[in-house]
Parts: sequence; structure tokens; C-alpha cells
Amino acid sequence: MNISIEPDAILCDFRHSHTITNKSRLVLRKLLPRLLQLSLLSSLLLGMPLSARAGNGADFGLCSEPGLAHTLREPLTAVGDETTYLDADTSEVLQNEIFNFKGDVLVRRSGKELAADTVTYNRTEDTLQAAGNIHLSQKNLSLRGDTGHYNLGNETGEINVVDDFRLPERHGRGSADRVLLEGRDHQRILGGIYTTCNTGSDDWYLHSSNIKLDQAEGVGTARNVWIEFKGLPIFYSPYLSFPLNDKRK
Repeated sequence: MNISIEPDAILCDFRHSHTITNKSRLVLRKLLPRLLQLSLLSSLLLGMPLSARAGNGADFGLCSEPGLAHTLREPLTAVGDETTYLDADTSEVLQNEIFNFKGDVLVRRSGKELAADTVTYNRTEDTLQAAGNIHLSQKNLSLRGDTGHYNLGNETGEINVVDDFRLPERHGRGSADRVLLEGRDHQRILGGIYTTCNTGSDDWYLHSSNIKLDQAEGVGTARNVWIEFKGLPIFYSPYLSFPLNDKRK
């Protein structure tokens, strides 16, 4: 397992305050032994009980596995099936090769699915402009948002006001101001929070201004990170990298 932390990372004790101040900051080595610090942090990020990492017999049981991806309206089409399937209550042709769909819209192609209240499809550019109750599913990612655009061909785009995203194979979930889709295995979460806890069991969250997920390499990186545990911020680092699967243990 590889977890990279900036040297000036701090662990904070906020028994009396939720505000980060110089007085409330304690250097890691002054608060916990180094082994316990890394055991706690790795346990949070990997979503496993602390005992599994520390090997000390204690069972803190921080988190268990969350649910799966969002329920799909229709089964995903097979990867490689390049047929575009479109379904909606109403449709109209705005211009040549540009189509507008309204009401319970569903677009599917090659292992991808996008549902929304309204979708404008540009067949020449192979792009979707979507608004209202967006639900996007693709390999290793499922999310719900408000507005966005998506390229069916190269799987790039942007979804705004994401109230729920899930990484089923990682047992991860969270929310974000924006999610940038940078290809099938690469996502960037801006203004987001991330956890591996079950829905309704929000023991801990990683907060970050910029989380980058490289699912091909199995690595996540985050900047301006602070970790919230049981409602209290306990750790800050300007940079953090963490595994997304078991390959980097």
C-alpha cells in the first residue's frame, strides 16, 4: 500500500472547536505515534477496520462497504456496441444533425448510460447537453447531477452540482461541485467530499478542492485535503495520494 503525505501535514484535535486555528493544530508526532497515525489514515482511506491495518487486536470498525452503483433504468449495452439508443417522451429536430429530447430521456451506447429531463444531441460532434436529474453511468463510475455535457465517443465531459457519485469497484462515494470526466478511467472531483462508508454511516469524509482519480493505475490524489472523523476535522495536508484498489498495497 502506498499513501503519500506532505511533510507539513498535521493532525488536529478539535474537541472544543470546529475552526482551524494555530492553537488547535498539533504536529502528528506530538499527538500519536507514527505507526498509529498511518494506521488510522490508511484505514480511513481504504475503508477497513483499524485492526486490519494496525495488527494490534483492537477492532475500531471505522467503516464497512457501501451499496453498489445507482440502479439503472435499462441494462448497460455491451462495450463495443456503438449503436446509440435514444428514448424520450418527445423529440424534435433543431437543426440538421441536432436533436432535442424532453421528458424521461435515456441515452445508451457501448457500456454507457445517461438519463436526464432534457438532452440535446449533436450527432456530428457526438455530444450531449443535459439538464435536470442527470444520471450518468459508465465503467467504474455512477453519478447524479444537475447540468452538464458529455462526449459519447471519448467519454469526456463535465457534470455540475453532483449530489451523489459512486465508485462501485472501490466502494467509494461522495458529492462535488463539479466532476470532470477525462476519459473512461480518469475523473477529477472539484470541491468534493469522498468516503468509503455505507450510505447513512458517515463516520469519516475526505474533503478536497481537487481530487484526481486514475482508475487505470489504481491511484487517487487530492490537494488541500482535510479529513473529518465523527463530525470533527482531525487531519490536514496540502497533498495526499492513496490507492483505489488492492494492487498498490
